[in-house]
Amino acid sequence: MPDHERAPSIEDERLAESNTLNSRKRELRFGSKILAKIGFDRRHEKIVNSTFLKARKQGEKLPGKNSERRNYSYLSRIENLIDKYGNPAEQKLWQMSVDRLIIAPQDIPASYWRSMEQNFRDNGNAHKIDDQEKQSIIEDIQIGQKESLKSWSDYLGDKDSPYPTWFKIYAWDGVSKMGIFDNKKQQFSVRSRNTVAPYPKLNPAVLTKVYNTVAKDYDKNSEDSKIYDLVKSGNFNKLYSTALLNQKTILKTPEKTEDIHGEWVEYFPGDEEKISSAAEGTPWCVTDTRVCHNYLEYGHYSDEDEDDDDDEQEPKENKAKFILFHLRDPETNTLSKSACASIRINPEGNVSEISGINDGQAVEDSLLPIVEQKVRSLPGGEKYLQAFADKKHLIVLDRKMKENKPLTKDELEFLYEINRPIANLDTHNPVDPRVRSLQKKYDVKYALDAGLDLKRLISRLTPGRIAGNMNTLVEDYHADVNELIKDFSPEDMARYLNILIKYKKDIDVNEIASKLGPAQKVYYLSELGSNGANIDIDDLVSRIHPGRIADNISNLLKYGANVDQIVARLRPEDVARHSDILIRHHADIRAIMNKINELQ
Repeated sequence: MPDHERAPSIEDERLAESNTLNSRKRELRFGSKILAKIGFDRRHEKIVNSTFLKARKQGEKLPGKNSERRNYSYLSRIENLIDKYGNPAEQKLWQMSVDRLIIAPQDIPASYWRSMEQNFRDNGNAHKIDDQEKQSIIEDIQIGQKESLKSWSDYLGDKDSPYPTWFKIYAWDGVSKMGIFDNKKQQFSVRSRNTVAPYPKLNPAVLTKVYNTVAKDYDKNSEDSKIYDLVKSGNFNKLYSTALLNQKTILKTPEKTEDIHGEWVEYFPGDEEKISSAAEGTPWCVTDTRVCHNYLEYGHYSDEDEDDDDDEQEPKENKAKFILFHLRDPETNTLSKSACASIRINPEGNVSEISGINDGQAVEDSLLPIVEQKVRSLPGGEKYLQAFADKKHLIVLDRKMKENKPLTKDELEFLYEINRPIANLDTHNPVDPRVRSLQKKYDVKYALDAGLDLKRLISRLTPGRIAGNMNTLVEDYHADVNELIKDFSPEDMARYLNILIKYKKDIDVNEIASKLGPAQKVYYLSELGSNGANIDIDDLVSRIHPGRIADNISNLLKYGANVDQIVARLRPEDVARHSDILIRHHADIRAIMNKINELQ
């Protein structure tokens, strides 16, 4: 029997399994080298060291040098965890990663509040920001950071994400250190824990270019690939910024629908290169032909989870395609090579995704009627009609806001989702950005004054919005405080304690503190301490990670932590960095010097 007709033997299956395992190990080793180059194991010492020691205890063979071995054990542990518990576990890990990067209220610098008050004075509205106004501003800052981070975590944590684990971690570690874009330096500024600005929003096409840059020189048989020097000298920020700046400029879309001229062009399996070219300059991930192929072949951007039994089933007709809108250049009367709107059809022949080139891959306002008309003509398009209607409604409200016009009660009920959630059309915006800006302009007091039902409105507010509007809700509209906070978690209670305790005198601060873990107690130490919580500070210091001690050293000392215990628990580099404050609090000089000497 010819080889191509022979049924796979047990030996074939074992060989295939061995090849897969070896390929995975090579990928892990490559990733561990990349992470070692950027010092990942040093900056995340506790979690990486923990996995390393556990792997050694279990007798696992860890390839590479010291840092590489530690990173290898960490990557292996993450992959094993995902293999065992599936994508829900990975999504949970990413959600936890988001939460850890959101700025804490106490980390917002005093200079920020002074700057805001100066802006008020400059605009003829001189006043001091009170606690409730400050809380509302903090909520906006945290929401902005969370939404920008979720554009990354949702994409990287998707079960069909096309990237290996090491690159996801490399990218996340990189973006976690990036602030706002510096036009002079042509890259993003370095973020500190006091940075108030949102994180850079994900551009999937740019991320794909970074991955291709990092991975293109990956030689399975080479130990000294030039990519290592590239990554060492060109960190993620530099690589991402460069790819962002090098995006191809696409033809500008006219602001009025009636001025738009162009054509819809269909692309089928086999047209991956053409689709990739048409996506140049857009935020779409199909600039990567591999991702494009997987969409056309499988209906999502990874082929890893395809069922091996599919080969034995009756082949189905593949109706997948991309329908892209190309603008007509008014000067040359030719179609632009780049597209500005995309409708993806899945293998079953139904509309599966609608993308534009605005932030979050939102469709531009002037293009909306043209895209909607096309979607209406396609199978499966009907499920997007409500989202189109809601998007157009938000555009109308946005125009009214810019013209400083009032909103009707019905419009406010729509904005605050009193009767139903607002359907979202954007691919990578969890919520249409207009909702947030509109709710900021037409705030809770405005909505209640316009006649919205108090209880129904409260049910749609986040704990932060409730806390930030306590004065209006309780004093102006006589809401029951117990009802307002009945769904607050212990973290919510601690976060907004300074405001809540003014309105509910019988709040048990110690009960709230007892429900928080050590890390959470440190995070909310100012709120708990200033309201009389009975916290054993020295016990708390003994139970938290040295890095968290370093990040909160001033607050811990303020609430009575033993300075010598802090010195004993801090890492040598943190003792050196905070030596001034430790000395001011009369720490043992010899203990400080002994720690610093460990650096040599």
